[in-house]
Amino acid sequence: MDWFKMYALYDFQAIIEFAIFTGMRAGEIRNLRFSHIDFQKKFIRLSKEDTKEGRPKNIPMNYHLMETLREIGKVRRLDNDFIFVYRGKEITEPNNVKKSFRTACKKAGIPYGRKEKDGITFHDLRRTVKTSMMQAEIDPALRGKILGHSLKGMDVNYLVISEDALTGAMDKFTMWMDQQLEQVDGVAGFKNVANLLQK
Repeated sequence: MDWFKMYALYDFQAIIEFAIFTGMRAGEIRNLRFSHIDFQKKFIRLSKEDTKEGRPKNIPMNYHLMETLREIGKVRRLDNDFIFVYRGKEITEPNNVKKSFRTACKKAGIPYGRKEKDGITFHDLRRTVKTSMMQAEIDPALRGKILGHSLKGMDVNYLVISEDALTGAMDKFTMWMDQQLEQVDGVAGFKNVANLLQK
């Protein structure tokens, strides 16, 4: 992850990492708490109150995210359950995530916003995760489940997706992502991700 450690704000690195490996929305990440983390089974468990869809969501975590959580846990304040904080306090302003992303893009020389030519936004990370999962040949039902999409058609009544299947899909996606990131480093790496967003 050297490419985004160089160009994203220090406090923002982990948020980007969670976004590019889970496809979670900015609000879901901002409100993420340690009590949402199932460390034993390596899952993020969100209740229906925590998601835009209004349905519970169970998202598998890879070794990158587990390591990030361990590092955050070393410096966390025990009186604050929020994972992502600023100056020791939860991020209460919804637009702060987007503002930090804009700053990171500016540092890397990447156009930001819909009004800019080829500009990107934080939400584009979610779209890119879905596209990348397709390129990694993740089963459509599994990638939809990870992203929180509803099952459609006959799948609604007949398809039961196990957590083992979700974990396997995340492992496959992670392997594919690692291979992509190994090909780039430094500013080229950050811009390579930006190029994926702009497609």
